[in-house]
Amino acid sequence: MTPSPPRRRVTPYGSWSSPIAPETVAEAGFLFGQLGQVALGPAGLFWLEARAAEGGRSALMRAVAGGPAEEAGPAGADVRTRVHEYGGGAYAVHGQVVWLSAADDRVYRHDLVRGETRPAVPAAAAGTSERYADFDVAPDGLRLAAVRETHARGEVVNELVALAADGAAAPSVLATGRDFYAAPRFSPDGRRLAWLSWDHPAMPWDGASLWLATLGDDGRPRDARVVAGSAGESVQQPVWSPDGTLHFVSDRSGWWSLYRLADDDGIALVAGGERELGFPGWRLGLSTYAFLDDGTICCIARERSGQRVCRVAPDGSLEDLGLPYDELLMPCLAAYGRELAFVGATGTTAPALVHVDVDAGDARVVASSRVPTLPDGVVSPPRRMTFDSDGRPTHLTFYAPANPAFDGPEDGLPPLIVNVHGGPTAMSFACLDLAVQFWTSRGFAYADVDYGGSAGYGRDYRERLRGQWGVLDVRDCVNAAAHLARAGLVDPRRHAIRGPSAGGFTTLCALAFTDAFQAGASSFGIADLETMIAGTHKFERHYLDGLLGVQEDMRPVYAARSPIRFADRISSPLALLQGEDDAIVPADQATAMAQTLRSRGVEVALHVFPGERHGFHRAETIARALAAEHALLARALGVDG
Repeated sequence: MTPSPPRRRVTPYGSWSSPIAPETVAEAGFLFGQLGQVALGPAGLFWLEARAAEGGRSALMRAVAGGPAEEAGPAGADVRTRVHEYGGGAYAVHGQVVWLSAADDRVYRHDLVRGETRPAVPAAAAGTSERYADFDVAPDGLRLAAVRETHARGEVVNELVALAADGAAAPSVLATGRDFYAAPRFSPDGRRLAWLSWDHPAMPWDGASLWLATLGDDGRPRDARVVAGSAGESVQQPVWSPDGTLHFVSDRSGWWSLYRLADDDGIALVAGGERELGFPGWRLGLSTYAFLDDGTICCIARERSGQRVCRVAPDGSLEDLGLPYDELLMPCLAAYGRELAFVGATGTTAPALVHVDVDAGDARVVASSRVPTLPDGVVSPPRRMTFDSDGRPTHLTFYAPANPAFDGPEDGLPPLIVNVHGGPTAMSFACLDLAVQFWTSRGFAYADVDYGGSAGYGRDYRERLRGQWGVLDVRDCVNAAAHLARAGLVDPRRHAIRGPSAGGFTTLCALAFTDAFQAGASSFGIADLETMIAGTHKFERHYLDGLLGVQEDMRPVYAARSPIRFADRISSPLALLQGEDDAIVPADQATAMAQTLRSRGVEVALHVFPGERHGFHRAETIARALAAEHALLARALGVDG
């Protein structure tokens, strides 16, 4: 006889016992950032792998010809860059040599054959920090172009520089005078260089310029000119085709589409439509498209149903490659010959590094995020929804409670956790994430809200938030919770809101300015807009100009949207989770908010973690923060367990 399945216990929602402990989530680390910056070449497949259990270091990994994964850089190296604070583009490979940025801000040259490592740039002068990122190696392998960010005497200067590949000469400046630079890229013949620049107050998704120059015999740019982009056009990802045609992504149509530069500097559309072929440039080294050896373009295309890897047909249409992945994370599509590599996931599978033979159609998982085997039925699949938010079609991803051992009572509905991503210009990903399943496996419902301002839905959707931050995002989150309650999916009286960074700001605003949520958790969230500008880093120093207006002209708005000024309106329990060394949102904002709430008798759990910056990377921090958050939210929502 076939044994009967175990009987499910009827237990109040939110109090189910779960196989996913805070330590389980911590061991997996930050799944969306665990695998990243993929590169393919004759030396093999390379990628970065974040290791929460090793102090959050980022290891450079390599797999050769289907062999096992092994660490490729210097033993124990922490490969990362702090350019723009968010980093990206931390290494480059040419032949059998890797150049990498390490946690000490130096660039190192590592010979893969000899195993030898030596500095590729001189040490910065005392009292000065020099950070490097977004490397590109010239075809002859003798020099690199890179972004350099110099911190000295309270000033920050960003430039494009050339590095000698053997480290025998000091860096030389290729371009300077703009506030920001990105994506220096040599043409296949090494005679031309393309790059991006933008200036305050723009962010790279607001407007950027694409430059093109001829390189002289001395390697310096000549006759540099802007060939695309403007204050109202976001240009990104210059890439040369094998035949030497410059391609790039632009949102001039209202959607990030793919274009090429014609011989007369005219611009021709390669592939577009109402889909996103680009990604907001929070990090350097983005790659949403790549060339096969015959010039065929493969790309990551995002539509409302998810993301797919596609081939661009000669007529500009996109042909889905039919790969079993519908989310592509931290866009890092790489190509070499007839091969592709990327980090992909689905709603029920965790992110994995995937290698594809395009001609054979074979997809092979090279490395997987560290996710333990979970019991059948414990993973809650995502459900994408569009709802009406004050007359605006708005998007969310919903996860229902799921646990094979439990059912909720027939007359009960689950409490809701509304998650606000750490944008504002970001997006949620509908893939297996233990930080989500931690909640759903305990009987909570969970909703990721892509409020107005989120990326992935075109420029108009991103720009809904202009001047409306702290208002429209809050309304979208309130309306998302109300929509789910009306649909009978969640308890209308038990809603909590949580989020990191900008999501923490929305969380604090929702608690201060509405009564829609019975509890909240802010991770390194912004509490004081008035002091944030003075204390934040260069990259985001004028970010609020677009979200709120120029501070000098809009001081009443900054004051009216700063939750710390309205802490007396917050009565719901609140968890505040903060990195002590955060350079983006200083820790004093969380401590000031906690002091004010405690003085009024509001329950507040403040946790400031030494050694953590903006975002938690260490396993012990992730576990402690999640446990503290769960304890407070569960208690506030009346959950016993």
